Amino acid sequence: MFFLLLNCFANSQTLIRDSCKKAAAKDQNMKYDFCVKSLESNPHSKSATCIKGLVIASTKNAAFNTINVERIAKTILVEKKTSPEFVKIYSQKSRKQNLRLEMRPLFCVKRF
Repeated sequence: MFFLLLNCFANSQTLIRDSCKKAAAKDQNMKYDFCVKSLESNPHSKSATCIKGLVIASTKNAAFNTINVERIAKTILVEKKTSPEFVKIYSQKSRKQNLRLEMRPLFCVKRF
């Protein structure tokens, strides 16, 4: 059982590193180390078996971070450091995005 888990972990690490390497090669703004650290720190990325799984995990992580930023924006508003219109617009956009991501599965089907 241990070897099976170790093999899955090694495969996800290879997928993450290979994907980040390709992304960094295609886009000069994409930093390899940042990409790897971001994906390896996300538990959902570690269970991904294909690129689609990594993309979904990254998108869900971004949505989660958006919710945290929304909370920060509301705190700033309460402290009267910004306009109410900013928080209203930001909250509406983040909720719409999160609704789209809520029910997407986080797995890939291998094709033979």
